[in-house]
Amino acid sequence: VTGSSLVHGTFNAQKAQSAAVVATSADIDVSDNHFMIIFEASSAATASLPAVSGKTGRMYHFANQSSNDSHFVIDGNASEQVDNGLGHTMQHGGSTIALICDGNSWVVLTRYDPQEE
Repeated sequence: VTGSSLVHGTFNAQKAQSAAVVATSADIDVSDNHFMIIFEASSAATASLPAVSGKTGRMYHFANQSSNDSHFVIDGNASEQVDNGLGHTMQHGGSTIALICDGNSWVVLTRYDPQEE
């Protein structure tokens, strides 16, 4: 399947799946062309999320792979919320977060921080 498809019922993928992955060491404007964003830098950067309008169900995954615990900030559009706030900061290398849009804000699906174990 290419382009956009709407599946009614159950989606059963019986083979390996692939997704759009980008590694960045600088600020990034997240778009429909992204799915997994990997932060690999030695200084802080920001991922700016798109506006939530028309994005219900859209998911993004982020990984902070910085070797020196550089902060990677995930910022909502204008005053839109991320994780019940105006943004989310991934403070440690090895941390990950997955977000989904509920039509009003970006909601956390999963979050991992190796410093919180």
